[in-house]
Amino acid sequence: MPIDPNNEPIDPREGYPSLSQSKWIQEMAPNCWDLFFGKKYIVPQSRQADYAPQDFINFIEWSTLVALPFETYRDDIMNACFCNTAGGLYHGRPTLFLEQELGQPLLRTKLPEDMMAHDIKWKWPAFRVYLPKGLIGLEDGHWLTYLDIGLLAENEGRGVPKKYAVELDAVARDMQSLNPNKPFDPSTSFQNFKFYYPDRAITLSGMLNCVDGRTLNDLTTYAMVKPFKDYTVREIKDMTEHLKSAWVCDGADDNITRQMEHLAIQILLFLSAFPEGYAPETILRKPSTKGQRRIPGLLAARFVGKSQIRPDRTGQHHVASAPSGRSNAAHWVAGYWKRQPCGPGMQERRLLWIRPYPTGELRDNWKPEEITA
Repeated sequence: MPIDPNNEPIDPREGYPSLSQSKWIQEMAPNCWDLFFGKKYIVPQSRQADYAPQDFINFIEWSTLVALPFETYRDDIMNACFCNTAGGLYHGRPTLFLEQELGQPLLRTKLPEDMMAHDIKWKWPAFRVYLPKGLIGLEDGHWLTYLDIGLLAENEGRGVPKKYAVELDAVARDMQSLNPNKPFDPSTSFQNFKFYYPDRAITLSGMLNCVDGRTLNDLTTYAMVKPFKDYTVREIKDMTEHLKSAWVCDGADDNITRQMEHLAIQILLFLSAFPEGYAPETILRKPSTKGQRRIPGLLAARFVGKSQIRPDRTGQHHVASAPSGRSNAAHWVAGYWKRQPCGPGMQERRLLWIRPYPTGELRDNWKPEEITA
């Protein structure tokens, strides 16, 4: 990883990238800079301590990406992370923040294990969810800082979009110019590398936090790739084969990946209850330039829980229509959380999980279970 060749202790609270690094990235890869560093999400002050620094996470992801042509070792975990990074570049890197008070109930809620994977609706084919501190982690204080969730189409070759690939190749050439004994190898071009999977698949990846300014070796990455088409949720959970890697996974690692999978599916179900395309990003400050320097834009952080707040329909009128005689085929109705009035004067709200349920003939052999959250 080129950002810390001497493996010096680092402090993720420092600014990343540095001014000199930022200037170099802006000159060599302006489109990449816009996506990785050109926007920052503003979290309410009361929640700022819950999440890892965005600039540090983005810088690690950028550094990992540009280091690919120089890697002498690659495994399935690295490929899965690349797949999610490339997917984010294709779709504008949509980003959400998961609230602590919602994350815990989602982890405790049972999944509808007989639900088919292809019935789950996706808001975006690739997006990132920043996780609250300590929601998923290890006993030594490490916790999963984010969860990248991606969907691969059947036989899709996921690579870097061309305009970003051209810039990344220029970055690679510039970095390799420092080593005249190793000229740029066209076979390592970002325009040539693609990640393939034979089936429709879900790809998950995430990274533990850097505890107390330790070295970059402290940043453990987790990833998972599973078929996500003609399988039930139970069948997907039962697929326990590890991705190929030189690093051995123990029980604690397996527990993290199981929680990643459980939470990812819960988030997909949660978001699927909301109309697609609603709640665009709110711009607080537009990106700008000052001389040759690019200044990031500021956007209001979007939270998973707030996606369930419906738009104000005051003034809209519904006109009843005559029955059409048509009926919908048996299908699953997406689960969702309901904001239920409670407390003194019913002025407070609590989240109530309404689990997915089937209609038509699918309901014949379905037995609802009591779910506590």
